[in-house]
Amino acid sequence: MGLEQLALPERGYITAVRLLADGAWFAGATGINIPTPDERAVILAAAYELLSKVEA
Repeated sequence: MGLEQLALPERGYITAVRLLADGAWFAGATGINIPTPDERAVILAAAYELLSKVEA
């Protein structure tokens, strides 16, 4: 199933998770604004919460 087949809210949740991951990667790659381990845990929890709203 492609993203285009999902409902708009589900596409938005998946896109938000991807952008969270992209931002974390970019911070690590550039060394700018790298999240602390505690912040990373909160970011990961937010990503899992968003993904839990997507029906697979």
